[in-house]
Amino acid sequence: MGGDFRRISLLEEGKKLRDGAFVADVMLGRLARWLRILGFDVLYFHRAPDDFLIYVVLESGRVLMTRDRRLAEEPILANKAFLVEDTRLPWQLREFLGRYPGGGRPRCADCNGLLVEVSREEVVDLVPQYVYFNSPRFWRCPSCGKVLWEGTHKRNMLRFLGFDPWRRDEGSPE
Repeated sequence: MGGDFRRISLLEEGKKLRDGAFVADVMLGRLARWLRILGFDVLYFHRAPDDFLIYVVLESGRVLMTRDRRLAEEPILANKAFLVEDTRLPWQLREFLGRYPGGGRPRCADCNGLLVEVSREEVVDLVPQYVYFNSPRFWRCPSCGKVLWEGTHKRNMLRFLGFDPWRRDEGSPE
């Protein structure tokens, strides 16, 4: 593997990873963000070398998502790597969701923290006034503090993708 890595704790004390935890290589940062929004637990390290990704997969039990065929075919990663073949995000999502349906509670696209619904009063000073008065629900990431709400982003996402990733029975993206 080539790297001499310090042992780092990839799991919080006393927690086990749930099924469906992933790590994305440097070529799949956009896909990682979108999968987090859909509720998938995806680690992403900007500029991580292959041997570090292998270490993370072996240490944490996650599945590696990669566009690198050579890396996906590493014998040490047998049954622990998913080769993403397409370069277009809508098709990458379709590929991924075809193999790993599911997801869970939405996560922060930036840091992968699980989003928690919060009251309007908790965000009154954290969001624009217009948003506060026009959005009925808010979520906050306990890891990075980011506040989110459902606005035009979801409609724009659906238009960009050409399909609704929350509905698994639709046809292929255009």
